[in-house]
Amino acid sequence: MTKTTATVMLIIFIAVLAFVGVFTFIPEFEYGAYGEFYSPATLIQKDNLFTDTLTTTYSVKLDEGVTGAQVKKIISQRLGSIYGLYGANISTDNSVVSVTVPELVKSADNVTASAIMEVVTVRGDLEILTETTYSKENVILSSKHFVNATTRKLVSGEYDYFVAIVNLNDEGVKAAKSLGASSGTYAIDGNITLTGGVQLINESTLYLYGYTMTDAKELAGYINSGVLGAELKLTDSVTTENNGDLFLFIGLAVLVVALAVFYVVRYKTLGLVGILSQLFTIVVGTIVAGLIHLEILNIFAIVGMLLGIALQTYFTVYAFENINAYEGSTFASAKHKGFANSNKRNLIVHAIALVVGIILWVIPTAVTAPLGNVLVYLVVLSFVTTMGLNRLFATMVEPFIEGAKSNRK
Repeated sequence: MTKTTATVMLIIFIAVLAFVGVFTFIPEFEYGAYGEFYSPATLIQKDNLFTDTLTTTYSVKLDEGVTGAQVKKIISQRLGSIYGLYGANISTDNSVVSVTVPELVKSADNVTASAIMEVVTVRGDLEILTETTYSKENVILSSKHFVNATTRKLVSGEYDYFVAIVNLNDEGVKAAKSLGASSGTYAIDGNITLTGGVQLINESTLYLYGYTMTDAKELAGYINSGVLGAELKLTDSVTTENNGDLFLFIGLAVLVVALAVFYVVRYKTLGLVGILSQLFTIVVGTIVAGLIHLEILNIFAIVGMLLGIALQTYFTVYAFENINAYEGSTFASAKHKGFANSNKRNLIVHAIALVVGIILWVIPTAVTAPLGNVLVYLVVLSFVTTMGLNRLFATMVEPFIEGAKSNRK
C-alpha cells in the first residue's frame, strides 16, 4: 500500500467516524416543522446519579398482615422489571413511602417519571374475564391462578403485537377452560382494560395483549411481583436537578485523551492505530447502548465500561509491544509476528470475559445486570478491534512507519 492510498483511506475513515460521532453525542435538537432528533447518547437511560430525579411521597394504608418491607420489595421489583430502573431509591415505614426515580429518556411509548409513579400506586390485582363489564361473577382467572409471566413482541405482516405470556398453575388450567380460543379481556384493580385482549394459546398459557411493550411489561410485572397489599396516596412530588452526567462525560473525555497521549508518546505513528480503535469502540458502543438496549447507566455500568476499555487497551498494548520486539525486521514482518503472538491469549481472555458478562447480565439486580450488559458489549467490541481493526489500521500506517525508518537510515 502506497502512502497516498493509506492517506486517503485514513482520511475517509476518520471523516466517517467524526461525522457519525457528532450525531452520536450531539444534544437533542428540532428539525423541520415537527421533527426532533435524539442522539444515541441522549437516549441512554441514566440512574439517579447522572440525571434529574423525581421524588414522590405517599401515605400508606397497609393490608392486614402486610409490612412496609414487603411493599418496598414489590415496588422495587416492578420498577426493575417494567422500566429497568434497578436499585431505585425507596424508603418506607408503616405510614409513608418515598420513591426517587431518574428522569426518563424519550421513548416510543412516551413513558415519563410521572407515569411511573402511577404504576407505583397500582395494587396490581389482575383478573381475566369473559365480559367487557366488570363484576366478580365474570372473573375467570385471578392472581392465585398465575405462576409467572414474560413479554414478547409478535410481528404479523405489517402489525406489531405486544404480549405478556402468562403461565397458569393446575387450578388455573381448570378455570381457563371457560375461556374461548380467542375471547376475554382483563381488569386491573377492578378496571376493565379495553385496549388489550386475552387469548388462550394452550391449556396452560395465556397471551395478554397490550397497546405498547410497556403495557405488556406492566402486566407481567404485576403478575411476577404480586399484589401490592397496600393503598398509596400521593402527598408530595419534588423534582431535583443533577449535573452528574456532565462530570461523567468530562471524566470519560479525560480518560480518552490520556490514552491517546499514551499511545502517541509510547508508539509514535503506530499509536494512531490504538487511538482510532478506541474511538471506534466508544462511538459504536454508545450507538448500541442508546438505540438497541442498555439496562441503565449507573455506577456499576461505569465499572463494566472501564473493564472493557482496560481489556481493549491491554491487548492493543500487548500486540504493539510484540511488534516493537521485532524492531530489526521489516514492519510488515514485525506486524505479522506481533499480532500472531497475541492471538491465543486474546481469544481465551475475551471468551472468558464474554461468559462472565453474560452470566452477570441475566441476574436482574442493580449491580449485575448493568455491569454485565456493558461488559458484554465492550468485550465484543474489544475483540473486534484487537483481532481485526488493529491489523487493518496497522496496514494503513505501515507506509509511514517504513518511510520513517528509511529516513533514519
